[in-house]
Amino acid sequence: KEQQRILLTGHVESEETKNKKRVANLKRYEDPKEHERTSNLNKKRFEDPAQREIQRANQLRIFEERPEFKESSIQVLKNIIKTPEHKAKIGRAITGEKNGCWKGGTSFLPYCPKFNNALKENVRSFFDDKCVMCGKTSEENKASLAVHHVFTEKMACCETKIEEMDIIRSRLPKNVARFGEDKFSEEEIMYIRMMVPLCRGCHGKQSKSSEKLSYEETVYRKFFVELIMIKHGGKCYNSGAGDIK
Repeated sequence: KEQQRILLTGHVESEETKNKKRVANLKRYEDPKEHERTSNLNKKRFEDPAQREIQRANQLRIFEERPEFKESSIQVLKNIIKTPEHKAKIGRAITGEKNGCWKGGTSFLPYCPKFNNALKENVRSFFDDKCVMCGKTSEENKASLAVHHVFTEKMACCETKIEEMDIIRSRLPKNVARFGEDKFSEEEIMYIRMMVPLCRGCHGKQSKSSEKLSYEETVYRKFFVELIMIKHGGKCYNSGAGDIK
Protein backbone atom coordinates (compact mmCIF):
# COMPACT_ATOMS: atom_id res chain seq x y z
CA LYS A 1 0.00 0.00 0.00
CA GLU A 2 2.87 2.34 0.78
CA GLN A 3 4.38 1.70 -2.64
CA GLN A 4 1.02 2.35 -4.28
CA ARG A 5 0.58 5.64 -2.44
CA ILE A 6 4.04 6.80 -3.51
CA LEU A 7 3.37 5.81 -7.12
CA LEU A 8 0.04 7.61 -7.08
CA THR A 9 1.04 10.83 -5.29
CA GLY A 10 4.81 10.95 -5.80
CA HIS A 11 5.10 11.95 -2.12
CA VAL A 12 7.14 10.09 0.49
CA GLU A 13 5.91 10.55 4.07
CA SER A 14 8.23 10.52 7.05
CA GLU A 15 8.02 7.69 9.58
CA GLU A 16 6.80 10.15 12.17
CA THR A 17 3.87 11.23 9.98
CA LYS A 18 2.96 7.63 9.18
CA ASN A 19 2.99 6.69 12.85
CA LYS A 20 0.72 9.61 13.74
CA LYS A 21 -1.78 8.58 11.09
CA ARG A 22 -1.62 4.96 12.20
CA VAL A 23 -2.30 5.84 15.84
CA ALA A 24 -5.16 8.19 14.88
CA ASN A 25 -6.83 5.53 12.68
CA LEU A 26 -6.50 2.83 15.33
CA LYS A 27 -7.98 5.11 17.98
CA ARG A 28 -10.86 6.05 15.72
CA TYR A 29 -11.77 2.46 14.87
CA GLU A 30 -11.63 1.39 18.51
CA ASP A 31 -14.92 3.23 18.89
CA PRO A 32 -17.74 0.81 17.80
CA LYS A 33 -20.00 3.71 16.86
CA GLU A 34 -17.35 5.19 14.56
CA HIS A 35 -16.68 1.80 13.01
CA GLU A 36 -20.41 1.28 12.36
CA ARG A 37 -20.82 4.81 10.98
CA THR A 38 -17.97 4.34 8.48
CA SER A 39 -19.31 0.93 7.47
CA ASN A 40 -22.81 2.32 6.85
CA LEU A 41 -21.43 5.21 4.82
CA ASN A 42 -19.49 2.83 2.58
CA LYS A 43 -22.52 0.54 2.12
CA LYS A 44 -24.76 3.49 1.25
CA ARG A 45 -22.20 4.86 -1.19
CA PHE A 46 -21.83 1.61 -3.10
CA GLU A 47 -25.59 0.98 -3.21
CA ASP A 48 -25.81 3.95 -5.58
CA PRO A 49 -25.11 2.77 -9.18
CA ALA A 50 -24.01 6.29 -10.16
CA GLN A 51 -21.46 6.37 -7.33
CA ARG A 52 -20.11 2.92 -8.29
CA GLU A 53 -19.71 4.11 -11.86
CA ILE A 54 -17.81 7.20 -10.69
CA GLN A 55 -15.48 5.03 -8.60
CA ARG A 56 -14.94 2.69 -11.53
CA ALA A 57 -14.22 5.56 -13.94
CA ASN A 58 -11.73 7.10 -11.50
CA GLN A 59 -9.93 3.78 -11.04
CA LEU A 60 -9.71 3.19 -14.80
CA ARG A 61 -8.39 6.72 -15.30
CA ILE A 62 -5.67 6.18 -12.70
CA PHE A 63 -4.70 2.85 -14.25
CA GLU A 64 -4.52 4.45 -17.69
CA GLU A 65 -2.43 7.38 -16.53
CA ARG A 66 -0.15 5.29 -14.30
CA PRO A 67 0.33 1.71 -15.62
CA GLU A 68 2.84 1.09 -12.83
CA PHE A 69 0.09 1.70 -10.25
CA LYS A 70 -2.08 -0.95 -11.92
CA GLU A 71 0.72 -3.50 -11.73
CA SER A 72 1.33 -2.59 -8.10
CA SER A 73 -2.39 -3.05 -7.30
CA ILE A 74 -2.42 -6.49 -8.91
CA GLN A 75 0.64 -7.53 -6.93
CA VAL A 76 -0.90 -6.30 -3.67
CA LEU A 77 -4.05 -8.37 -4.30
CA LYS A 78 -1.98 -11.44 -5.12
CA ASN A 79 -0.05 -11.05 -1.87
CA ILE A 80 -3.24 -10.57 0.16
CA ILE A 81 -4.85 -13.83 -0.97
CA LYS A 82 -1.62 -15.82 -1.09
CA THR A 83 -2.09 -17.75 2.15
CA PRO A 84 -5.05 -19.85 3.43
CA GLU A 85 -5.13 -17.65 6.53
CA HIS A 86 -5.74 -14.53 4.43
CA LYS A 87 -8.39 -16.30 2.35
CA ALA A 88 -10.19 -17.43 5.50
CA LYS A 89 -10.00 -13.92 6.97
CA ILE A 90 -11.52 -12.38 3.84
CA GLY A 91 -14.24 -15.03 3.85
CA ARG A 92 -15.18 -14.27 7.46
CA ALA A 93 -15.25 -10.55 6.71
CA ILE A 94 -17.86 -10.85 3.95
CA THR A 95 -19.99 -13.73 5.22
CA GLY A 96 -23.58 -13.53 6.43
CA GLU A 97 -24.80 -10.25 7.87
CA LYS A 98 -21.41 -8.63 7.17
CA ASN A 99 -22.09 -8.91 3.44
CA GLY A 100 -23.89 -6.00 1.78
CA CYS A 101 -26.04 -8.45 -0.20
CA TRP A 102 -27.24 -10.31 2.91
CA LYS A 103 -30.99 -10.94 2.71
CA GLY A 104 -31.60 -12.49 6.11
CA GLY A 105 -30.75 -16.02 4.99
CA THR A 106 -33.21 -16.20 2.08
CA SER A 107 -30.54 -17.75 -0.16
CA PHE A 108 -30.82 -20.90 1.95
CA LEU A 109 -34.57 -21.25 1.47
CA PRO A 110 -35.56 -24.33 -0.59
CA TYR A 111 -36.17 -24.24 -4.32
CA CYS A 112 -39.25 -25.70 -5.89
CA PRO A 113 -38.87 -29.54 -5.81
CA LYS A 114 -39.36 -29.62 -9.58
CA PHE A 115 -36.08 -27.71 -9.93
CA ASN A 116 -34.10 -30.93 -9.68
CA ASN A 117 -30.94 -32.34 -11.27
CA ALA A 118 -32.85 -33.74 -14.24
CA LEU A 119 -34.32 -30.32 -15.05
CA LYS A 120 -30.94 -28.62 -14.63
CA GLU A 121 -29.32 -31.09 -17.03
CA ASN A 122 -32.20 -30.49 -19.43
CA VAL A 123 -31.54 -26.74 -19.43
CA ARG A 124 -27.78 -27.22 -19.88
CA SER A 125 -28.38 -29.66 -22.74
CA PHE A 126 -30.84 -27.29 -24.43
CA PHE A 127 -28.09 -24.65 -24.63
CA ASP A 128 -25.41 -27.19 -25.71
CA ASP A 129 -23.86 -27.17 -22.23
CA LYS A 130 -22.42 -23.68 -22.79
CA CYS A 131 -22.67 -20.49 -20.78
CA VAL A 132 -25.13 -18.26 -22.66
CA MET A 133 -23.01 -15.18 -21.94
CA CYS A 134 -19.43 -16.19 -22.68
CA GLY A 135 -19.76 -19.65 -24.28
CA LYS A 136 -17.66 -21.42 -21.65
CA THR A 137 -18.36 -25.15 -21.32
CA SER A 138 -18.63 -27.23 -18.14
CA GLU A 139 -15.11 -28.52 -18.75
CA GLU A 140 -13.74 -25.02 -19.07
CA ASN A 141 -15.76 -24.01 -16.01
CA LYS A 142 -14.25 -27.00 -14.13
CA ALA A 143 -17.73 -27.71 -12.74
CA SER A 144 -21.30 -28.09 -13.96
CA LEU A 145 -22.71 -24.83 -15.24
CA ALA A 146 -25.07 -23.07 -12.82
CA VAL A 147 -28.72 -22.94 -13.91
CA HIS A 148 -29.90 -19.39 -13.27
CA HIS A 149 -33.54 -18.33 -12.87
CA VAL A 150 -33.83 -15.29 -15.13
CA PHE A 151 -36.45 -13.66 -12.87
CA THR A 152 -34.78 -14.86 -9.63
CA GLU A 153 -37.79 -16.70 -8.25
CA LYS A 154 -36.90 -19.90 -6.34
CA MET A 155 -40.45 -21.25 -6.57
CA ALA A 156 -40.49 -21.03 -10.36
CA CYS A 157 -42.04 -24.28 -11.68
CA CYS A 158 -44.30 -24.30 -8.56
CA GLU A 159 -46.07 -21.00 -9.30
CA THR A 160 -49.10 -21.83 -7.14
CA LYS A 161 -46.80 -21.65 -4.09
CA ILE A 162 -45.61 -18.11 -4.83
CA GLU A 163 -47.17 -15.93 -2.13
CA GLU A 164 -45.92 -12.45 -3.10
CA MET A 165 -47.26 -12.49 -6.65
CA ASP A 166 -46.91 -8.77 -7.24
CA ILE A 167 -43.20 -8.86 -6.31
CA ILE A 168 -42.38 -11.32 -9.08
CA ARG A 169 -44.73 -9.44 -11.44
CA SER A 170 -42.76 -6.26 -10.79
CA ARG A 171 -39.75 -7.96 -12.43
CA LEU A 172 -41.67 -9.01 -15.56
CA PRO A 173 -42.02 -6.89 -18.72
CA LYS A 174 -44.85 -4.36 -18.28
CA ASN A 175 -46.85 -5.83 -21.15
CA VAL A 176 -46.70 -9.30 -19.54
CA ALA A 177 -47.44 -8.60 -15.85
CA ARG A 178 -51.08 -8.96 -14.77
CA PHE A 179 -51.15 -7.13 -11.42
CA GLY A 180 -54.12 -7.87 -9.19
CA GLU A 181 -55.09 -11.21 -10.72
CA ASP A 182 -55.20 -14.16 -8.32
CA LYS A 183 -53.52 -16.57 -10.75
CA PHE A 184 -50.54 -16.26 -13.10
CA SER A 185 -51.39 -16.26 -16.79
CA GLU A 186 -49.74 -18.81 -19.09
CA GLU A 187 -47.58 -16.03 -20.53
CA GLU A 188 -46.45 -14.96 -17.05
CA ILE A 189 -45.58 -18.57 -16.17
CA MET A 190 -43.50 -18.90 -19.35
CA TYR A 191 -41.42 -15.89 -18.29
CA ILE A 192 -41.15 -16.91 -14.63
CA ARG A 193 -39.84 -20.34 -15.66
CA MET A 194 -37.08 -18.95 -17.88
CA MET A 195 -33.67 -20.43 -16.98
CA VAL A 196 -30.20 -20.24 -18.52
CA PRO A 197 -26.86 -21.98 -17.84
CA LEU A 198 -24.04 -19.72 -16.65
CA CYS A 199 -20.38 -20.27 -15.77
CA ARG A 200 -19.05 -19.21 -12.37
CA GLY A 201 -17.85 -15.82 -13.56
CA CYS A 202 -21.04 -14.86 -15.40
CA HIS A 203 -23.27 -16.21 -12.64
CA GLY A 204 -21.41 -13.99 -10.20
CA LYS A 205 -22.40 -10.94 -12.25
CA GLN A 206 -26.08 -11.48 -11.45
CA SER A 207 -26.47 -8.95 -8.66
CA LYS A 208 -29.19 -9.26 -6.01
CA SER A 209 -29.78 -5.54 -6.45
CA SER A 210 -31.36 -6.28 -9.86
CA GLU A 211 -34.35 -7.80 -8.04
CA LYS A 212 -35.38 -4.27 -7.12
CA LEU A 213 -35.14 -3.03 -10.71
CA SER A 214 -37.91 -3.15 -13.27
CA TYR A 215 -37.41 -5.34 -16.32
CA GLU A 216 -36.82 -2.27 -18.48
CA GLU A 217 -33.97 -1.11 -16.20
CA THR A 218 -32.04 -4.39 -16.25
CA VAL A 219 -29.32 -5.46 -18.68
CA TYR A 220 -28.66 -9.17 -18.20
CA ARG A 221 -32.32 -10.09 -17.67
CA LYS A 222 -33.34 -8.41 -20.92
CA PHE A 223 -30.48 -10.18 -22.70
CA PHE A 224 -31.60 -13.60 -21.42
CA VAL A 225 -35.25 -12.97 -22.31
CA GLU A 226 -34.45 -11.77 -25.81
CA LEU A 227 -32.19 -14.78 -26.35
CA ILE A 228 -34.93 -17.21 -25.24
CA MET A 229 -37.77 -15.45 -27.07
CA ILE A 230 -36.05 -14.54 -30.34
CA LYS A 231 -33.63 -17.42 -30.83
CA HIS A 232 -35.54 -20.23 -29.13
CA GLY A 233 -39.18 -19.23 -29.47
CA GLY A 234 -39.74 -18.88 -25.73
CA LYS A 235 -38.22 -22.25 -24.79
CA CYS A 236 -35.26 -22.87 -22.49
CA TYR A 237 -35.46 -26.65 -21.95
CA ASN A 238 -36.44 -29.70 -23.99
CA SER A 239 -39.73 -31.56 -23.67
CA GLY A 240 -39.41 -35.06 -22.27
CA ALA A 241 -36.81 -36.14 -19.70
CA GLY A 242 -36.41 -33.56 -16.98
CA ASP A 243 -39.35 -31.51 -18.26
CA ILE A 244 -41.59 -29.62 -15.81
CA LYS A 245 -44.77 -31.59 -15.14
